[in-house]
Amino acid sequence: MERYELVEGTSSKFWQFEVRGSDLVVEYGRTGSKGQSTIKSFESPAAAQAAAAKLVKEKTGKGYRLAGSAAAPEAAAPKAAKAPAAKAAPAPAPAPPAVAAAGDLPEWLTEAMLAELVAKVGKKSKRSPSELADQVVGTDEGGTWGRRTYRSNAAIAILIDRGLWPEKLIPEVLREAVLGWAFMRPETLLGLIQRPDFDDGMAEMALMRLGTADPALLAPARDGELPPNTARLAPLVRRRLGLSQEPLSDELADRLAAVFVRDSGSAGGQIDRQGRCLADRYFSSYADYREYIVATFGISDWDQRVARAAEHEYGTAWRAEPVFLAAPVGELAELLMNAGELDGATLFRWLESRGDEAADLVKAVKAMDPGKPIWGNRHAHQLREAVAVVAGARLAEAGKAIPAELAGCLWFLDNLPPTQLNHAYSRALASWPKAQVHARVRELLKPPKEPKNIESSDDLPLAAPVRVAVALGVHPDAPLTKQLLDGLTWPHLHDAAAYVGRLGLEHLPDLLERRERDTSKREYHLAIQTMLVNAAETSGEPVGAEHDVHFDPRKCRDKTAWERAVTLLPQARRDAYFLAWARLDPFERHHQLHRVSDEALDQIVGLMFSMRDADGVYVTYPKGVSFDGVERSLASCGPRVLPMIEKHYRASGGDASARELLAHMPLQPEAYAALAGSGPAAPVVVELDLEVVRRLTDLLDELEEEASIKVSSGSLMVASSGHAKPRLLSPTAPRGSAQVLVHYNDDVEGSTAGLDALCLRFGDGKVARWEEIPKALESDPVGLVLGDENAFDKLEDEDRDALDEIIQSKVAHGDAVATHDKKLVAAYVGEEAVAHQLFWGLDAAGQPACLLASFTYRA
Repeated sequence: MERYELVEGTSSKFWQFEVRGSDLVVEYGRTGSKGQSTIKSFESPAAAQAAAAKLVKEKTGKGYRLAGSAAAPEAAAPKAAKAPAAKAAPAPAPAPPAVAAAGDLPEWLTEAMLAELVAKVGKKSKRSPSELADQVVGTDEGGTWGRRTYRSNAAIAILIDRGLWPEKLIPEVLREAVLGWAFMRPETLLGLIQRPDFDDGMAEMALMRLGTADPALLAPARDGELPPNTARLAPLVRRRLGLSQEPLSDELADRLAAVFVRDSGSAGGQIDRQGRCLADRYFSSYADYREYIVATFGISDWDQRVARAAEHEYGTAWRAEPVFLAAPVGELAELLMNAGELDGATLFRWLESRGDEAADLVKAVKAMDPGKPIWGNRHAHQLREAVAVVAGARLAEAGKAIPAELAGCLWFLDNLPPTQLNHAYSRALASWPKAQVHARVRELLKPPKEPKNIESSDDLPLAAPVRVAVALGVHPDAPLTKQLLDGLTWPHLHDAAAYVGRLGLEHLPDLLERRERDTSKREYHLAIQTMLVNAAETSGEPVGAEHDVHFDPRKCRDKTAWERAVTLLPQARRDAYFLAWARLDPFERHHQLHRVSDEALDQIVGLMFSMRDADGVYVTYPKGVSFDGVERSLASCGPRVLPMIEKHYRASGGDASARELLAHMPLQPEAYAALAGSGPAAPVVVELDLEVVRRLTDLLDELEEEASIKVSSGSLMVASSGHAKPRLLSPTAPRGSAQVLVHYNDDVEGSTAGLDALCLRFGDGKVARWEEIPKALESDPVGLVLGDENAFDKLEDEDRDALDEIIQSKVAHGDAVATHDKKLVAAYVGEEAVAHQLFWGLDAAGQPACLLASFTYRA
């Protein structure tokens, strides 16, 4: 994972991320702790990469630095001890008059709008500066995504150019300002690029705009005025704009190839003051693009660089396909060895499409040198093996012998991950003589020699006996299969269990028996699941109902086989599969959810709402459950899901936090829009039992003052511990300050501070009647946090660790409540509490006089 760290005074935090296909995995927390983690899925790997880049920008803007970078030691020092920057950012050019002639502004922008925007950004607001600009100036909704924010970007750029934009807010709108470059003087744009907080990720885009606005400012002689990481891109930009013919470094040429493989850049294109696109280039074929690259940048070895870039862009390497399909067979070996990380299915499709002669493929195999047979070289060995398998198949089909050196290339690395069948590999291997394949199997089944000087997993030997199941699935042999399985314990088997799933279904009883004999009592089902699904896909028949037990969600350590099984099942069993999972964790994402019936889908949506109060749900969410992440699964079901959401949303009493589901749903029919904008249904006021009223009244009399907090907005929020998403309470409380009152239960024992009640009292706090707040929190809290909306406004997940520290540290002193900056109340309740309730104490006019939280403990 790419790790970033922030050290301020005695506080040290980390934030790290990794893009896994189309999933973005984020982990964060205090340095030295396990921290928290989140996973968010996107439509494509490119979208996940873009989201990661945006988060990196946000984090570096807040002071996070890449772990191990030169900036990290500086960040570790106290702020006061930092040395001044070696070169301060140049002062911006003198601002033009604050009010320009009306003719200088586009017709859709007025001086009144600019004045309103200046006023709004000068005040504290929950909206970001760019959101305020969108609100005041409006957007070009009729354009493409890149044009929708064109107007607001222009307004921000004009205000920065005039010197009217608050300096402290410039870092938050640097990207918007660069996009609005046509509305500021080139010298102002250069000043933004020279800022120490300028994001390197915008460097190429900013230089393109600078060179278009004033080529003289991008002259080679002025590269010294640019930050080093930005200056290194200047030659690339100058050649793109036709300003010079200076040679490109290998690093820049590789960068350009990587951008092409990622499909995350354009060959040109700027937007002028009137929003017209300039110098756009469109290419109908790879050959056209290659011709442009060679002519514009002088990169004669473009094909090889694209192949190399494909190694680092797993999932988008298909953009290198024209290179491999058009390359002469004599260049194939070099291209493949440069490519490295291509999945087996794609590579076999390419080799089949090329139709090279067997003799030429044999020459390519001999020309490929993957290095030592260790795990760190597995991709290179897999590539050579693919060519060898296809070459051997074509020799066998022609009635010719397969050289021993080709058989020595077999490692049975047919694809990754092992749950995915590579049918093309199996077809090719099936053409090989069985005796030759079995001879290689016997070699790999020999006990390996103990490796020496193993320092990392990359140094492990490439041979893994479990992978010979790939060959035995194509060329069955009972004695060899028994030898394979006898050499593997069941827990050991799980490391690559899906490979064993390549064996025929006749081996299922043997696998089941071995699992039953396993003394570790761990239920590893992936091998069994894969075997059943492979057999079903091969035969076209669904998995037998007697095997449903193996697809119980509790036994699905890998969902790949489960989802493949779902596609084959008849409707009734498919619904049962999904309902079984939903009863454990209705918030689990499913790519196949659209395959369920209306009746089952309605039940699943109902479980999403009803299980929000559960103490915990299976798999992912130990406490605060959320609709985040399931919106795409539900959206894939189409508009039919909307009435179900509305029904259960209304039945839940219009739970405010449940509206997240509506906000995230990427569907906008009229019915959904009306529901999303209607707000929660009016809460039902439940008449409280007289005994409850008496207890609350007595508690209020016994409470003792502990502290006070500020209530600046009057909008109170409540959260469970430091990491749960806060809920906004209604009605609004009186502004000003509130007393923090507490009551302890001395009879409570165990890991708890014995907090019986916590109260915020406003004014004189005279209560005329009590009203319960239903579903105030999603789970029974160990720690409770109360505060004003402004206090929660910019409190990010990472920063909430401070609240947890307050909660935990107070326990050691026997206290349960602490205030943070007189803005938040952090209360420790403990694991002994079994229930909680929140009540409004209302005065004679029906306005909040106090907010009281009551806790119930085990008897």
